[in-house]
Amino acid sequence: VFATGEPVVNVDVHGVTLGSTEVDTIVLSAGAGGLLVNASQVVQGGSVTAYNNNQARVRVVSALTGAGDRNSVTVNGTPIVVNAPSPAISAYTLVNAGSAAIPGTVTGTQALAAGSATTLMVLGPAAVPTLAVIADDNRVPTSTTGVKLRLVNAMDPTTMAAYPLTMALDYSAVASNVTPGAQSAYALLPSTTTSILEVSSALQAATMYSPTNGLNTLTLSAQSVYTVFMF
Repeated sequence: VFATGEPVVNVDVHGVTLGSTEVDTIVLSAGAGGLLVNASQVVQGGSVTAYNNNQARVRVVSALTGAGDRNSVTVNGTPIVVNAPSPAISAYTLVNAGSAAIPGTVTGTQALAAGSATTLMVLGPAAVPTLAVIADDNRVPTSTTGVKLRLVNAMDPTTMAAYPLTMALDYSAVASNVTPGAQSAYALLPSTTTSILEVSSALQAATMYSPTNGLNTLTLSAQSVYTVFMF
Protein backbone atom coordinates (compact mmCIF):
# COMPACT_ATOMS: atom_id res chain seq x y z
CA VAL A 1 0.00 0.00 0.00
CA PHE A 2 1.34 3.42 -0.99
CA ALA A 3 0.20 6.91 0.02
CA THR A 4 -0.27 9.49 -2.70
CA GLY A 5 2.80 11.71 -2.97
CA GLU A 6 4.88 9.65 -0.50
CA PRO A 7 7.74 7.40 -1.76
CA VAL A 8 7.12 5.00 1.13
CA VAL A 9 5.47 1.59 1.33
CA ASN A 10 2.89 2.13 4.07
CA VAL A 11 2.42 -1.59 4.64
CA ASP A 12 3.85 -4.62 2.86
CA VAL A 13 1.86 -7.82 3.41
CA HIS A 14 2.85 -11.26 2.14
CA GLY A 15 0.92 -14.51 2.11
CA VAL A 16 -2.62 -13.12 1.83
CA THR A 17 -5.06 -15.84 0.80
CA LEU A 18 -8.11 -14.96 -1.29
CA GLY A 19 -10.52 -17.86 -1.30
CA SER A 20 -12.77 -18.75 -4.22
CA THR A 21 -16.11 -16.83 -4.19
CA GLU A 22 -15.03 -14.89 -1.08
CA VAL A 23 -15.80 -11.22 -0.63
CA ASP A 24 -12.79 -9.67 1.13
CA THR A 25 -12.25 -6.20 2.56
CA ILE A 26 -8.82 -4.85 3.48
CA VAL A 27 -9.08 -2.42 6.40
CA LEU A 28 -6.18 -0.05 7.12
CA SER A 29 -5.50 1.55 10.51
CA ALA A 30 -2.86 4.18 11.23
CA GLY A 31 0.24 3.38 13.25
CA ALA A 32 1.46 5.66 16.02
CA GLY A 33 3.69 7.65 13.66
CA GLY A 34 0.92 8.48 11.21
CA LEU A 35 2.23 7.23 7.85
CA LEU A 36 2.80 3.51 8.35
CA VAL A 37 -0.39 1.49 8.69
CA ASN A 38 -1.61 -1.91 9.82
CA ALA A 39 -3.91 -4.05 7.68
CA SER A 40 -6.74 -6.43 8.44
CA GLN A 41 -8.38 -8.82 5.99
CA VAL A 42 -12.10 -9.15 6.67
CA VAL A 43 -13.91 -12.00 4.96
CA GLN A 44 -17.60 -11.25 4.55
CA GLY A 45 -19.47 -13.48 6.97
CA GLY A 46 -16.21 -15.08 8.07
CA SER A 47 -12.83 -14.51 9.69
CA VAL A 48 -10.71 -11.43 10.37
CA THR A 49 -6.93 -11.71 9.90
CA ALA A 50 -4.57 -9.01 11.15
CA TYR A 51 -1.40 -8.12 9.24
CA ASN A 52 0.52 -5.78 11.52
CA ASN A 53 3.30 -3.57 10.23
CA ASN A 54 6.77 -4.67 11.34
CA GLN A 55 8.65 -1.51 10.39
CA ALA A 56 9.30 1.92 11.84
CA ARG A 57 10.47 5.26 10.44
CA VAL A 58 13.55 7.01 11.83
CA ARG A 59 15.19 10.34 11.06
CA VAL A 60 18.17 12.14 12.59
CA VAL A 61 18.59 15.73 13.70
CA SER A 62 22.27 16.68 13.72
CA ALA A 63 22.81 19.45 16.27
CA LEU A 64 26.49 19.24 17.20
CA THR A 65 27.86 22.60 18.29
CA GLY A 66 31.49 22.61 17.15
CA ALA A 67 32.51 24.23 13.89
CA GLY A 68 32.93 21.47 11.33
CA ASP A 69 31.55 18.73 13.58
CA ARG A 70 30.07 15.82 11.60
CA ASN A 71 27.48 13.26 12.65
CA SER A 72 26.90 9.65 11.61
CA VAL A 73 24.07 7.45 12.89
CA THR A 74 23.19 3.86 11.96
CA VAL A 75 20.11 1.97 13.16
CA ASN A 76 20.32 -1.84 13.07
CA GLY A 77 22.84 -1.71 10.26
CA THR A 78 20.92 0.86 8.18
CA PRO A 79 22.79 4.19 7.78
CA ILE A 80 20.47 7.11 8.55
CA VAL A 81 23.08 9.88 8.18
CA VAL A 82 26.75 9.65 7.26
CA ASN A 83 29.15 12.50 8.00
CA ALA A 84 26.26 14.98 8.22
CA PRO A 85 26.91 18.64 9.07
CA SER A 86 25.05 20.52 11.81
CA PRO A 87 22.42 21.77 11.94
CA ALA A 88 20.60 19.36 9.65
CA ILE A 89 17.41 17.27 9.62
CA SER A 90 17.43 14.06 7.61
CA ALA A 91 14.52 12.45 5.79
CA TYR A 92 12.83 9.47 7.39
CA THR A 93 14.29 6.00 6.71
CA LEU A 94 12.41 2.71 7.06
CA VAL A 95 13.97 0.26 9.54
CA ASN A 96 12.82 -2.92 11.22
CA ALA A 97 10.83 -2.32 14.38
CA GLY A 98 11.94 -3.70 17.73
CA SER A 99 15.09 -3.20 19.76
CA ALA A 100 17.46 -1.10 17.65
CA ALA A 101 21.22 -0.83 18.10
CA ILE A 102 22.42 2.72 17.39
CA PRO A 103 26.17 3.04 16.76
CA GLY A 104 27.88 6.13 15.37
CA THR A 105 28.58 9.56 16.88
CA VAL A 106 26.55 8.36 19.86
CA THR A 107 25.78 4.77 20.76
CA GLY A 108 22.85 3.14 22.45
CA THR A 109 19.83 0.88 22.12
CA GLN A 110 16.33 2.15 21.44
CA ALA A 111 12.99 0.36 21.25
CA LEU A 112 11.20 1.28 18.01
CA ALA A 113 7.52 0.40 18.06
CA ALA A 114 5.99 -1.03 14.90
CA GLY A 115 4.34 1.73 12.88
CA SER A 116 6.08 4.50 14.83
CA ALA A 117 8.04 7.53 13.68
CA THR A 118 11.07 8.57 15.75
CA THR A 119 13.50 11.49 15.63
CA LEU A 120 16.99 10.83 17.02
CA MET A 121 18.68 14.10 17.99
CA VAL A 122 22.45 14.26 18.44
CA LEU A 123 23.19 17.34 20.56
CA GLY A 124 26.06 19.26 22.09
CA PRO A 125 29.84 18.99 21.68
CA ALA A 126 31.14 16.16 19.51
CA ALA A 127 33.47 15.12 22.36
CA VAL A 128 30.51 14.46 24.69
CA PRO A 129 27.42 14.17 22.47
CA THR A 130 23.94 13.59 23.84
CA LEU A 131 21.31 11.39 22.18
CA ALA A 132 17.71 12.55 22.63
CA VAL A 133 14.83 10.42 21.37
CA ILE A 134 11.68 12.19 20.20
CA ALA A 135 8.44 10.38 19.36
CA ASP A 136 6.76 11.87 16.28
CA ASP A 137 3.01 11.80 15.69
CA ASN A 138 2.38 12.76 12.08
CA ARG A 139 -1.31 11.88 12.14
CA VAL A 140 -3.26 14.87 10.82
CA PRO A 141 -5.82 16.62 13.03
CA THR A 142 -9.35 15.28 12.94
CA SER A 143 -10.66 18.81 12.37
CA THR A 144 -10.75 19.77 8.69
CA THR A 145 -9.53 23.27 9.59
CA GLY A 146 -7.07 22.33 12.33
CA VAL A 147 -3.27 22.08 12.51
CA LYS A 148 -0.83 20.50 14.96
CA LEU A 149 2.20 22.52 16.11
CA ARG A 150 5.00 21.62 18.54
CA LEU A 151 8.41 22.88 19.63
CA VAL A 152 11.57 20.72 19.78
CA ASN A 153 14.61 22.10 21.60
CA ALA A 154 17.79 20.98 19.78
CA MET A 155 20.11 23.37 21.63
CA ASP A 156 23.27 22.37 23.51
CA PRO A 157 22.32 20.71 26.83
CA THR A 158 25.76 21.46 28.30
CA THR A 159 25.31 25.24 28.02
CA MET A 160 21.57 25.87 27.53
CA ALA A 161 19.98 23.62 30.17
CA ALA A 162 19.08 26.68 32.26
CA TYR A 163 17.23 28.27 29.33
CA PRO A 164 14.01 26.31 28.68
CA LEU A 165 12.07 27.63 25.71
CA THR A 166 8.57 29.04 25.27
CA MET A 167 6.82 29.30 21.91
CA ALA A 168 4.02 31.76 21.24
CA LEU A 169 1.70 32.03 18.27
CA ASP A 170 0.09 35.42 17.89
CA TYR A 171 1.42 36.30 21.36
CA SER A 172 -0.30 33.36 23.09
CA ALA A 173 1.90 30.60 24.50
CA VAL A 174 1.45 27.23 22.80
CA ALA A 175 4.54 25.55 24.33
CA SER A 176 6.49 26.26 27.51
CA ASN A 177 9.44 25.06 29.60
CA VAL A 178 10.92 22.95 26.77
CA THR A 179 14.47 22.00 27.81
CA PRO A 180 17.31 20.89 25.47
CA GLY A 181 16.59 17.46 24.02
CA ALA A 182 12.86 17.69 24.80
CA GLN A 183 9.69 18.43 22.89
CA SER A 184 6.42 20.12 23.74
CA ALA A 185 3.04 18.48 23.35
CA TYR A 186 1.35 19.10 20.01
CA ALA A 187 -0.89 22.15 20.21
CA LEU A 188 -4.15 21.83 18.27
CA LEU A 189 -4.77 25.15 16.53
CA PRO A 190 -6.88 26.64 13.75
CA SER A 191 -5.24 27.10 10.35
CA THR A 192 -3.97 30.57 9.55
CA THR A 193 -2.16 32.64 6.93
CA THR A 194 -1.16 35.68 8.99
CA SER A 195 0.22 34.42 12.31
CA ILE A 196 3.33 35.62 14.14
CA LEU A 197 5.56 32.98 15.71
CA GLU A 198 8.02 33.75 18.53
CA VAL A 199 10.35 31.54 20.59
CA SER A 200 11.86 32.91 23.78
CA SER A 201 13.17 31.99 27.21
CA ALA A 202 12.08 33.56 30.48
CA LEU A 203 15.70 33.30 31.65
CA GLN A 204 17.11 35.33 28.75
CA ALA A 205 16.06 38.86 27.83
CA ALA A 206 16.47 38.60 24.06
CA THR A 207 13.86 36.77 21.99
CA MET A 208 15.54 33.74 20.43
CA TYR A 209 13.33 33.78 17.35
CA SER A 210 10.91 36.45 16.21
CA PRO A 211 9.56 37.94 12.96
CA THR A 212 12.50 40.35 12.87
CA ASN A 213 14.67 37.30 12.13
CA GLY A 214 13.24 37.28 8.61
CA LEU A 215 9.67 35.93 8.76
CA ASN A 216 6.90 38.50 9.09
CA THR A 217 3.87 36.21 8.97
CA LEU A 218 3.41 32.47 9.09
CA THR A 219 1.05 30.22 7.14
CA LEU A 220 -0.24 27.10 8.88
CA SER A 221 -2.27 25.06 6.41
CA ALA A 222 -5.28 23.02 7.49
CA GLN A 223 -4.80 19.28 8.10
CA SER A 224 -1.03 19.72 8.54
CA VAL A 225 1.53 18.85 11.24
CA TYR A 226 4.35 21.29 12.04
CA THR A 227 7.49 21.07 14.18
CA VAL A 228 9.69 24.05 15.08
CA PHE A 229 13.29 22.97 15.78
CA MET A 230 15.43 25.43 17.71
CA PHE A 231 19.19 24.97 17.26
